[in-house]
Amino acid sequence: MSSTQPRMADILANCPATGQVEWIGLRPGRGEPINKAETVEVTADEDLVGDRLQGINEM
Repeated sequence: MSSTQPRMADILANCPATGQVEWIGLRPGRGEPINKAETVEVTADEDLVGDRLQGINEM
């Protein structure tokens, strides 16, 4: 990642704390289509169960 791009931690630190979720999509694997989810399960590590990035810590 280029040093001129903001880090995800910096972006999240400046996001509003309130709002409304319009939709959530889960991509089960690389190159697979995004599936719109009616409900999702979030782990203690704030991962979305069933998403291909579950278990990957970006920060």
